[in-house]
Amino acid sequence: MSVCAGATPPAGYVPYGTDCNVADPTIHPDRSDDSCDGVDQNCNGANDEGYVTHQSTCGLGPCAHLGVAQCSNGVVIDTCVPGTPGAETCPANGIDDNCDGTVDNVAPPSGALALNGQRLVNGAAHLTWNAAAAASGYDLVTGSLQLLHSSGGSFSAATTQCLANDLPSTSFDAPAIPAAGQGLWYLIRAGNCGGSTTYNSGFPSQVGSRDAGIAASGHGCP
Repeated sequence: MSVCAGATPPAGYVPYGTDCNVADPTIHPDRSDDSCDGVDQNCNGANDEGYVTHQSTCGLGPCAHLGVAQCSNGVVIDTCVPGTPGAETCPANGIDDNCDGTVDNVAPPSGALALNGQRLVNGAAHLTWNAAAAASGYDLVTGSLQLLHSSGGSFSAATTQCLANDLPSTSFDAPAIPAAGQGLWYLIRAGNCGGSTTYNSGFPSQVGSRDAGIAASGHGCP
């Protein structure tokens, strides 16, 4: 069929007979062949010749690396290999050590702490506790047993002092000696630059939060 120059061909006709796949409207001579899929999309007898080899990137933070992406037999081959993530560290260093896209998102310490006390010769208390995983320091608070009892277990009323804030060791000599007929309680929690554990016991018999009460007392550790 002949048509005038520039005219639109009738339905079912194409302006030239070089379309190599008339059943697929996405394949035709005017199509770019840059997708690296192993298909001759522009009907010139070659596959993926329009794909441009280029520099690629992969990984986040310190794990970010460069590579080269190229087309091979209809498959993109990328030579980029991300680095190996490390562990976030305390103190914060401003680096995304674990390569997850967030800087210094250190996980708080884990594990329960057992606090033990021993009376020294001078009457003071020698306190020790187990180390918590990933802890960089420990907070130690104290208060009056009598106030804790008379207030019905209110740590906001019974907390009187932060004895140690972010203490790097797992022992402390508490200098305060209670008067006759009086007593002191002690609680410990672990912390690092990602947060702190809890003063709570974790037992079902505990009612309310020690953390909230100690914070409300005005004598908790920062």
